[in-house]
Amino acid sequence: MAEAKTRLVKATASWKGGGFQGKIDYLNGVKLDFVAPPPLGPRTDMITPEGSLVAALCMCYELFLVGFLQAMKVEVSELEVRGVGEAPGDIGPGKGFKKIELEPVFKVKKADKDKALQAVNQAKEFCLVANSIKAPITLSPEIKTV
Repeated sequence: MAEAKTRLVKATASWKGGGFQGKIDYLNGVKLDFVAPPPLGPRTDMITPEGSLVAALCMCYELFLVGFLQAMKVEVSELEVRGVGEAPGDIGPGKGFKKIELEPVFKVKKADKDKALQAVNQAKEFCLVANSIKAPITLSPEIKTV
């Protein structure tokens, strides 16, 4: 099978002075302010690069999970993916997240629980963001049955 043509994903981070903060512009027009995490960042009410990485992982994983659940004809309600990254307490060369845990939480019919568990694992295998992160990513699903 021939490999599909690659696509470019673009973003621009800009700084206008004033400390450890800036603005990120995505190709689709979305613009967000960001700051360095405490203690470097001046505010705690904006996104941080570390938080954005965990959020990107949650978003990508959630989209693949929904896709697999739909393909398997599993009816789901109240799906949520929580992400928790364990970052080092200091910064330095080569330092990165020690691990990231994903906690997909959702409800399915009792008869669909095995298929739902299969979808939980397949979503991680196909998630582009997960495949691009070198830190270990663990799954701790909470699948409730109705």
